[in-house]
Amino acid sequence: MTVGSNGLAQSVLVVGGGMYVAGRGVDGYRGTIGPALLEARRRGVVGRLAVAATRIDTARDAADRLATLGRDMGVDGTIEIFPEDSTDDNPTGTALAAFRPDAAVVAVPDDNHAAVCVPLIHGGVHCLVVKPLAGTVADARTMADAADRTGVVAQVEFHKRLDESNLLLRSAVSEGRLGDPLYAVVEYSQRKTIPRDVFRGWATRTDIFQYLGVHYVDLVHWATGFRPARVTAWGQKVYLAELGIDTWDAMQVVVEWIQPDGRPFVSTHISNWVDPDRTSAMSDQRITIVGTAVAIRPTRSTAACNWSPTTPEHRISTRTSPASGNATTTASPSTAMASGRSADFLTTLSTCGPGASPPPNCKAFAPHSMTG
Repeated sequence: MTVGSNGLAQSVLVVGGGMYVAGRGVDGYRGTIGPALLEARRRGVVGRLAVAATRIDTARDAADRLATLGRDMGVDGTIEIFPEDSTDDNPTGTALAAFRPDAAVVAVPDDNHAAVCVPLIHGGVHCLVVKPLAGTVADARTMADAADRTGVVAQVEFHKRLDESNLLLRSAVSEGRLGDPLYAVVEYSQRKTIPRDVFRGWATRTDIFQYLGVHYVDLVHWATGFRPARVTAWGQKVYLAELGIDTWDAMQVVVEWIQPDGRPFVSTHISNWVDPDRTSAMSDQRITIVGTAVAIRPTRSTAACNWSPTTPEHRISTRTSPASGNATTTASPSTAMASGRSADFLTTLSTCGPGASPPPNCKAFAPHSMTG
């Protein structure tokens, strides 16, 4: 087995066993975290894998799904599970003591992030937590403080930064091809089955902007380097409220950013999770960023990002308006392979190693702690 530069493959604990881990509850989707870790196992970065969930049937289901996926990928799909029996009311704590992970990927409801991550961090476990960092500023600060004190690698999984089209967008901004940045518009939505069926048990404890829309707040910050100054939000409660689910159907959020020279930049984030169940995309997403020279529209619509043994191609085209001379650049990105989702975190771990101090670029929960 090929291993990381520290000479050891990492033992990784996944906390949570639902949709995002192994595709539970969504036909045709095989998860994102699980496929990424199995691919990392193929590459020798990850060795032992375990799943901890609040219920033993959830842990077993995730392990079974990943074992099947491993066979399809030609990779060892062996997964250890916690709890091992139904009497264990602290499976993550049991896994921390018995499995002794080097790193953990935490994929639980937003409001449980701190409760799960902080004990792992105090145990010296490097942590990657799905977005958002936390549901409250207090929880976010608790997590960041714990990571600062222990020196573990602690990051938020904003995987939109790895989409090819978004990498191109960031390059266009940093190279000045956008001209003077003016504004951005984001549309991001999911099928109504997500809050109604898949996440019904905790949909009332989050909202569509916190759970989903925050991806593109991070992306705007990462692509531009601008700092947020003011936020205004609106929302509508109709469909889900009628089902007894007290959360927003849709939200419209306007963020005013300050550029280094003091000029404003405005991003508008329109999100909902009440798209028709029969729509072709589980997640429909697009961003337009407009400058004085170019309008960039890297669109992305994904039905299910499944593991694929092939590397899709990427296409980008630029059209110039004869009247104005301004160009519109449209990127048609490939469906990003699930195996790339946790790439930078795993690469960091292969450099740091179990128990090692993180290098200077491994800042605890930064610069991703834009929550609250």
